[in-house]
Amino acid sequence: MVEAVETLPEIILYPAKEIVTLDPAKPTVQAVAVVGDRILETESLDELKAAAGKQSYTVNNPFADQVIVPGFIAQHDHPLLAALTMTSEIISIEDLVLPKGTSKAAKNHEEYLARLKAANTALKDPDAPLISWGYTNTSMVR
Repeated sequence: MVEAVETLPEIILYPAKEIVTLDPAKPTVQAVAVVGDRILETESLDELKAAAGKQSYTVNNPFADQVIVPGFIAQHDHPLLAALTMTSEIISIEDLVLPKGTSKAAKNHEEYLARLKAANTALKDPDAPLISWGYTNTSMVR
């Protein structure tokens, strides 16, 4: 009598431009290995292929040029606010780290106006709207 051999499930490897792990020891990696609905491991694509050994895997590339972040980072997003923030010229009273880089603080009205003027000058289409978000002159708030 021949015993049945259990086949291991296929691993799907997803490479990406960057994957944020929230692990201080390795904050970013380049690929994630998934089995079913579970994350198996995160590393470089070559390391994941080597770790798979003889277990079958498929490389799936829909995220190759994208950044993957854990879904629970923005568990309370307001989609309209997020869309406006990501498409606006952010000029805040404090440094803000954003996906497109750090927006340095405008510490006073003059710095704000200078940054707004620079953003307007940088527009490729002079008729395009310029949306600015984030500045608050606290000395005027009563």
